[in-house]
Amino acid sequence: MKFNKKDTNEAQRILDIYNEDFEEDGEKLLAEIMLLQKFCINSEPDKQINFIVSALGHLSKYFFDKGIFTRVLNENLPFMIKAISTSTRLSYTADILADPSYSGGYDCLHVFNMFKALSINETNVINAYLQNTKPPFKNGHQSTVLLCNGLYAILGKHPAPDVIIQKLKSRKESSFFRAMYDCMYSLLEKNDEVFFRGYEGLIKGNKRQSSHSSLEKMICLTAHAFKNLYERLNGESEKFNNYSKLPFDEELNLHLKTVKKHESFDLSYESEVINNWINTLPTSINHTDLMTEIYNRA
Repeated sequence: MKFNKKDTNEAQRILDIYNEDFEEDGEKLLAEIMLLQKFCINSEPDKQINFIVSALGHLSKYFFDKGIFTRVLNENLPFMIKAISTSTRLSYTADILADPSYSGGYDCLHVFNMFKALSINETNVINAYLQNTKPPFKNGHQSTVLLCNGLYAILGKHPAPDVIIQKLKSRKESSFFRAMYDCMYSLLEKNDEVFFRGYEGLIKGNKRQSSHSSLEKMICLTAHAFKNLYERLNGESEKFNNYSKLPFDEELNLHLKTVKKHESFDLSYESEVINNWINTLPTSINHTDLMTEIYNRA
């Protein structure tokens, strides 16, 4: 699939920025560990956790960005899928480790990482969230709270899906969020007409979504997530054939059908602890395991 010149130029610009500091993935991870050495060793435990959560977030963004610009510049689908898998696993570990106060008490922000995981059918991350986070979610921007509760309702984990359906129908929102809400309640009510109207709105509105980074605007991963949700509930549908052009990545859609098991990048050389976290996706995380590893490096 060929991306337009504007997207390839932007992807190259971001690649060049990263390459100014890091030629290899391990260099980025080691740089984060060096910062943790600097700031954590003499800090209180709660501050240590916050520093670690921040570092995991930086690493998650790095792998996500690298996955997208590698896809755009080199047409490397397996790399992008592996990078997004690694990114979502890093974000999951950050979410599990973080104290609620880190995000201002919000309990719903992980929904955006779940959508990224759904876009590549990374079921291990989705199942880990479903096991370790419990709806109803109440704290945060009400648009995001509803989005999070809506996703859990679709996945069969919300205690009051009928209430969520009515909220999804009635809430006034910007066009992109409105399209997501339409997709959500239509999945719960099995209304294909509304679903595909919302789905088309996602694809058309992806590049106009102000909260998206320039890389996120190149491929509508949200549309991929909803397609995978639809097929999870209803099986494959030929109706999706009408939406096979960018920013929907048809080749990604086809390639995912051949992926039996997702793998993340091996980070064990730089940090055995972080590598273990992203491979096991534990229910709880003890930050002192990483601190011990950092002390031994110092």
